[in-house]
Amino acid sequence: MYAQSTGSEFYAHNAAGYSFSSTNVGQQGNGFSSNPYSNPSGTSVDRHGDDAPSGGGRADDKYSRAKNQVDEVVGIMQENINKVMEREERLGDLRNKTQDLEGKSQVFRKGAKQAHNIMWWKNMKLTIAIAVIVVIIIVVIVVPVVVSKNK
Repeated sequence: MYAQSTGSEFYAHNAAGYSFSSTNVGQQGNGFSSNPYSNPSGTSVDRHGDDAPSGGGRADDKYSRAKNQVDEVVGIMQENINKVMEREERLGDLRNKTQDLEGKSQVFRKGAKQAHNIMWWKNMKLTIAIAVIVVIIIVVIVVPVVVSKNK
């Protein structure tokens, strides 16, 4: 069995040569009915009526195998579609979280820069205060010594 995708339609082919399109799965006229007693043309066939294929189960077996394979492919496709939809939902959540995180990081960056500037100014004020105190101490010590030597 092999499958191919063309745009929005998915085609599957099996070894018996039957094919179907994802656009008509489960719709009337797709060649397969949910009625187990219908023939490929879509008309209902009585199990014990005259429309039963002659020659026994060979045609029925082929039809049953083809229908089973189509049902299997349809099931797999539905699973894949569900997985893709779940993945898209998770990706949407991830996009929202990313945008929230980006906004929060910008707020954090702005706050961190403000805190850095405030701390820099506090540090600068402390450095200037220490320098002024050192200069005052030097002046208090040096000026009396210089004045007493000059007398």
